[in-house]
Formats: sequence, structure tokens, C-alpha cells
Amino acid sequence: MKGIAGVMNLAVVPTLLGLLLSASVYGQDKAAAPATTGNVIQSIDVSSQPGAVTIKFGLKDAPTNPPAAFTVNNPPRVAFDFPGTTNGLGKNSQEVNQGDLRTIRLGQSGGRTRVVLNLAKMVKYETKIEGNTVIITLQSGGVNTTSSWDSGGTNFVTNATRLNCNAGVDPVRADPNQNGWYNPAAFSNPLPGTFGNCGRNILRGPWRGTQDASVAKFFPIRERINLEFRMELFNAPNHVVLNNPGASWGGGSGPAPIATFGYITGAGTMRQIQFALKLNF
Repeated sequence: MKGIAGVMNLAVVPTLLGLLLSASVYGQDKAAAPATTGNVIQSIDVSSQPGAVTIKFGLKDAPTNPPAAFTVNNPPRVAFDFPGTTNGLGKNSQEVNQGDLRTIRLGQSGGRTRVVLNLAKMVKYETKIEGNTVIITLQSGGVNTTSSWDSGGTNFVTNATRLNCNAGVDPVRADPNQNGWYNPAAFSNPLPGTFGNCGRNILRGPWRGTQDASVAKFFPIRERINLEFRMELFNAPNHVVLNNPGASWGGGSGPAPIATFGYITGAGTMRQIQFALKLNF
């Protein structure tokens, strides 16, 4: 009987341990449950237009404030922290490759979700909230500043001679192209004795990016002598790199802009190829 009792005791021990572990795990689940009552990232939508990439994060509830952000220059990236928010996408990364945005990475820790935008190069960004959506806009075009007549009476042309920016009107057309990039309805000429309220470098032009390449071949002649042949390509893909649109109102103090306002009248250099031959000794 003693032997049988010993076996029974040994059999009961794992059963009790199993019940205790089950109760412990169940207790942890119950404790973690409140975290699911916080906000949730439910969708990511990416769209692009010349000079800008827009990322929209759809959340379960409307956030109180925009997510805090910080940047890293090398490698170029921007990180946004969504406090009290979980990742409900079912994935931790998304390939994009639009404009200067390469990938989107998400990591969850400490009651928050961190979203990292991996970039081709550092760009200016803006963040705003519309209902349940956090909208991040990456602006990769060249910076531009409006200019106007000497409405302030300074008697010389300075960066202070700017236009007035009309609130609530997008300065970029819905379909920006070389025949019309900026929206004239977003600006107005300042009155005499006043300065325009448009800030410096608030406008963006088209995306500007080129890729260069080079190929070199060394031909050994003697121990310390070799001949180097090199081919270099500038703007190797032969992309059209448009110049900034015209941002000068022109026409003195008149209410209407000149015909070239918002138009792109030039472009950068197309593909250039050069060859070099060098004797190293």
C-alpha cells in the first residue's frame, strides 16, 4: 500500500502543478486584457504625388495628440511613437518604395507602438490628425519661397517681399505638372504698407533625385604600374529632374499673378557619360 500511495502522490503532483500553471497563465491573460481596450492601428494607406508621399494611419479611436517623433540621419529614418496603442495590422513591416519612403516598420513595447519610416534621404515631414486618422506627409521636393512687389516700402528687394498665404487653401494643385504646380487661389498680393505673411521655404517643388554610377577596370602592366579605365554616368537612369516652379507673383501691386506663376520652365541636366584613362605608377 505504501508503494501504491507513493505512486498516487507522484501522479497528483504534476496534476496540481498543471492546475497552478493554468491558473497563473489565466491570471496573466486577465491582467493583460485591459491593454486591448486602448487604441489600435487598424490600417496603413500610402499614396504619392510629385514631391510628396502621404501615409495615413487609421486608428480605432481618434487620438488626442499627434504622435511624438524623432529623426535619425544615418541611416535616414523618422520614428513616431503612438502611446497606449497596439498594432492591429497582423504584420510588423510594409514595403513601400514610393518617393523617398522605402519601408514602414512597427514595433510594440511598453504600452506603445513605434512606427519607423525608413527613407532614401532625410526629408521634411508634417503630421496632422483628421478624425481617427493620423496623416504624415513626407515632402521631398526642392524648397521654394514666394516673392512679391516691395509692398513694405523697403526700397530694395529682400526675402521679406512675400505673398499672403490664404488659410485653408492647398498651395499645390490637385494634379501638379509643369503647366501648373502652385495654386494661385492659395495666395494674394499684399497691400501697400504691409508685408506678406507667407513664410520662408514653405513651398515644395517636384521630387528631385538622381542616381550616378561608375565602372572602373584596372589593367596591370608591371608590378607598380597599371592602366585605369573608368566610365562615369551622371543621372544614369536619365530621369527628368524638373526645376522649381515659378513663385514670383510679378506684375507690381496688381491682384493677378503673371502668366508664369506656378509654371515650370526648365529642367536639370539629362544623362551625362564621361570616360577617363589614367596611368598609375
